[in-house]
Amino acid sequence: MPDYEVLTPLQIDSLSDGAEVSLPISVAGYACTFEANVIWTITQNDKFVVDGVTTAAAACPERSKWQVTLPDLEPGEYLFTVKEFSAEDGSLFALDSKRLVVK
Repeated sequence: MPDYEVLTPLQIDSLSDGAEVSLPISVAGYACTFEANVIWTITQNDKFVVDGVTTAAAACPERSKWQVTLPDLEPGEYLFTVKEFSAEDGSLFALDSKRLVVK
């Protein structure tokens, strides 16, 4: 079967959940998304901190690498999330998230 039918559309692969990181922070993964868009968000204690958009190397049906360098964050625990929304109706289609601890 094609990978876009059996794998999650978004994957964070450069961080394990709860990873301790130092500045500068670079996060990467793989995506198979509409127009190669990867929407990312950082929250702390369920409160919005910052968000942005990056693009993967290619759009679906290709599965390709994406990477983002995060803005400087104060020491503490954060949640980094990547999301894809449906091109048809705007509903949340896929997400992956990892907790990270900035030293």
